[in-house]
Amino acid sequence: MIRHRHAPLYAALLGLATGLAFGTASGERAILSRIPQAEELTPHLPDQPMPALTHAGMALAVRNAERHLQAGRPWAAWKELRGHVKDPGKAPDAVVLVAARAAAGWEGWSHVRRLLEDQEWLAERSRGEGAYLLARAHETRREWSAAASLYRRYLANSRAEHRVEAAARLGRALARGGDVRGAAEAYARAAREGGEGADWMYALEAEARAKAGDADAVRAAAVSSASAPVRLRLARAEARLWLDRGDTARALDRLAREEPILDAASATVEAAEAALDHARLLAATGRDAEARADLRRVAADARVPSALRVRAATRLGEMPGTRTADEELARAAAYEAGKRPGLAARSLRAALRAGAPDEPGQRLRLGKLLFEERDFRPAREALTAAAERLDDPALAAEAELYAARALVRLGSDEGWAEMRRLVEKRARTAAAGTALFLLGDAASNVQAALSYYRRAAAVEHSPDAREALYRVGDRSLRLKDT
Repeated sequence: MIRHRHAPLYAALLGLATGLAFGTASGERAILSRIPQAEELTPHLPDQPMPALTHAGMALAVRNAERHLQAGRPWAAWKELRGHVKDPGKAPDAVVLVAARAAAGWEGWSHVRRLLEDQEWLAERSRGEGAYLLARAHETRREWSAAASLYRRYLANSRAEHRVEAAARLGRALARGGDVRGAAEAYARAAREGGEGADWMYALEAEARAKAGDADAVRAAAVSSASAPVRLRLARAEARLWLDRGDTARALDRLAREEPILDAASATVEAAEAALDHARLLAATGRDAEARADLRRVAADARVPSALRVRAATRLGEMPGTRTADEELARAAAYEAGKRPGLAARSLRAALRAGAPDEPGQRLRLGKLLFEERDFRPAREALTAAAERLDDPALAAEAELYAARALVRLGSDEGWAEMRRLVEKRARTAAAGTALFLLGDAASNVQAALSYYRRAAAVEHSPDAREALYRVGDRSLRLKDT
């Protein structure tokens, strides 16, 4: 008789890398990262399987397939068995189940469906593994009702091992099928089973209950030990419940309470998201001044990812009324961080018109933004004005460099002459090193370029010194100077 060997971890079978598509795409990734990879469903052959395995070749194929599965080679396992399961109704249960496990391993769900559909032993044999696999096959085809029914059958088996994943998938199938109350109960069941993903399950339960208008959403949203992404989802779920009940004040209070907690935990992304939600709700209720304060704070916060800062800046620009200098400065900073120089320059100009200090440093910043936007004429005007007013030699040199580059971009050779004068006037500044590097690029012959690159490399604190040194080596080789 063949002795079965228990399989090791085999997460691909569970499909956790592609399943559990709850909520938004970012939410799905977060959930997947929290739910632990489970052991593969124990690959026992069905009870008393061997009397049916009278064909020696079939028995050997099953043994080889299981070895392939243990080694993480599901396609090789499938190739061993596919010839023996062409008619699943005539093949022994043991062979069908191992073949289905192999097909699931490489996501051959159509084969899983063909093998297991209408089999009477699905939920009883091998701890209900067949029911779980067939449910997964239905799930991939978005057949939510059939999938939910099979997950329930699997969970009804007292020996079913992977109850958390099954309950979570049941919740997803019910939610997609429109049964949000049933989904909430399934998520609650998954949460009660414990494990690393329990806080996510409570969040999903809270969201489903809020969608169903169930006051129990508040209880589900009261998880205290959740991670920052989960805390944000819980707060949003409870806020949604209060909004649906017409209690805007409690919804606002829930979001307002969560933001400082997240911020104190260094969860800047989630804190910013909570602030944006809070601002959106404030604006919807006519509290524009408070909404603008939230948006300005997020836009100006250098800790927040640029995409969120740009969202805040854009929303702030859509608010009615005249924006203050501080609001425009926050928008300029956000757009600059988000690599949108044209919008940043526009906001900075608006800030200066609104009364922001017209300092030379701001003019330098404006000129550089306009240069990056390829708006060279106004860029040169701003940079020339900045250079005349800056007391710091390094900053003045930077303004002169960008002004000269803008002139070159406008098609005038006078820009190159300005760079040469900059090199002589402000030698050893970082801007002089960059000017020398650019002059080397524009040189008419290799010898002249090499001379400029050597001088550029000597200004070691220039951002182009390293590349200049490389080009010294490259041009020297071209001149056979090894």
